[in-house]
Amino acid sequence: MHVFLEASLIFALRVLGIATSTISTLMIVQGRKFYAMLSGFISALVYVIAIGKVVANLSNVWNILAYCTGFAVGTLAGMIWEQRMAAGFAEVRFISTEKGGALAQALRQGGFGVTELYGRGRERTVDIVESPDSAYFPAAAALASTAGRACKAACNSPLSLRRASSACTRLSYLPTV
Repeated sequence: MHVFLEASLIFALRVLGIATSTISTLMIVQGRKFYAMLSGFISALVYVIAIGKVVANLSNVWNILAYCTGFAVGTLAGMIWEQRMAAGFAEVRFISTEKGGALAQALRQGGFGVTELYGRGRERTVDIVESPDSAYFPAAAALASTAGRACKAACNSPLSLRRASSACTRLSYLPTV
C-alpha cells in the first residue's frame, strides 16, 4: 500500500508542477514578472520533491510511471487551467458584408481597439473588423449582433466563444495555426 501512496503523491506533484509551469511560461511571454517568478518557484519546488522521490528508488516502476503520467496529465491540466483563466492572447474577428464601418465605430465607442480591413468574399466585398480584446468578446459580440445577419463573428479562443454564444447568433472558432 505504501508503494501506491508514494506513486500517487508523485503523480499529484507532477500534475501540479507541470500545470504551474504552463502558467509560468504564459506569464513570461506576457511580461508578468512577479507571477512568472512565483509560478516558476512553485513549479521548481514541486519538481525537486517529485524527482527526489523517483530517484531515491529507481527500481520502483510505479514511481516512474506515476512521474511520467503526471507529466502528461499536468500538461493537459495546464492547458485547461489557462483556458479557464482566459489569460492567453486571442483575437476577435468580425466579418460583415454591409455594416463593417458602423460596427467598427460602435466597437471603438464601446472602448475596444479595432483594426479595419477590406476583403473580397465569394460574391462581394466584405469588411473585416479585428480586435485583440478577446477578454471582452461577449460585449463586442453583443455590439456586433446589431449588424444582424450581415455580420459573422469569429474568435481564436474557444472559451471566449462559449461566453459569447448567446450574444451573437453566427459565431465560429478559428484555431490558430
